[in-house]
Amino acid sequence: MKQVWRLLLIGLLAYLFFMAVNIPARQVQNVINEHVDGIRMQGATGTIRGGTAARLDLEKVILNQFQWRLRPIDLLLGSLAYNVEFQDGLGAGDANVGSALLGGVFLRSVNFESRLDRFSRLIRQIPPIMGEYTVSLRGDLRLDLDEFTLEGGYPGTAVGQVRWDNAILSIPNGGLTLNFGRVELVLDEVDKGIQGTFSNQGGEVGGQGELSLSPQGDYQITLILNSRTRWRSDEMQILKMVGGEPQRDGGYRFDFSGKY
Repeated sequence: MKQVWRLLLIGLLAYLFFMAVNIPARQVQNVINEHVDGIRMQGATGTIRGGTAARLDLEKVILNQFQWRLRPIDLLLGSLAYNVEFQDGLGAGDANVGSALLGGVFLRSVNFESRLDRFSRLIRQIPPIMGEYTVSLRGDLRLDLDEFTLEGGYPGTAVGQVRWDNAILSIPNGGLTLNFGRVELVLDEVDKGIQGTFSNQGGEVGGQGELSLSPQGDYQITLILNSRTRWRSDEMQILKMVGGEPQRDGGYRFDFSGKY
């Protein structure tokens, strides 16, 4: 008799799970938008098991034109998670996106590729960190993050690597253009916030530094730039004017901090 009840219970759970994963995505969209903090969905089609949507807002992270597939194994770990693939005007990528039952929103196995010139409008919205001088970035961007979480709309943790190939930084109204070759930012897990280290290979300018982001929206950046040949006099003048502190070895140190 116990065996019969056990089989009936397993059959009932399997039936309920089958019904749940086939709930229309539009109904799920309505529930998420009304009851789940930090997530907003628009234009959903398909089912909870798999489908497409025009837009997904994860607090301050926005994904457009994406597809999703349910990850049943995460349910056993106490999370509702999906594998998401997305592509829009900024670039293309995929990630595991979810929400822990007793925690916040997370992204895992994040992969994203783009060109930095596509972010020109977003970069212009960033408060200037070099006074009156504007910064322009060019090159190919690739993100490979093992884990990324949000806390109160700000990045909470990030582990992985950001790579910037064919890296060009220019200050158009200062007449300065710097070629860094390949820049790598390695992000490590810390108790609170995000911490990373910069390094580069190739290019006419060598660079190294550190990055720190707090869950409260504070940032600190330290960069040291060195010419692989020799600084021109006009380059040295601009580097000083944008806040560079001359070093004994001929490099320039920059310290930036503020709110993002």
